[in-house]
Amino acid sequence: MPVYPKEELILGEKVYRSLAEIPFKVDMVDIFRKPAAFDAVADACIKRGDIDVFWGQLGLVNNDAAQKAKDAGMKVVQNYCTKLEHKALIN
Repeated sequence: MPVYPKEELILGEKVYRSLAEIPFKVDMVDIFRKPAAFDAVADACIKRGDIDVFWGQLGLVNNDAAQKAKDAGMKVVQNYCTKLEHKALIN
């Protein structure tokens, strides 16, 4: 589910304004924002309490936010592309 405060739909999917608005469990948060935003995303993930994976896309790293997410029990991935990693797993 996309989370973005400025859109109603993205690629035909409902967009939530924040992680807090998603009414079901979220397994993974895949972050496509500047590393400076990672701290706020980590805080939102921790507040929800049901996020398993905190993932920063290729080229994106914030070690402080990553450590905060790890300390809260999340698996953390940084500087990797989910699409490329998925493709590698299925080939």
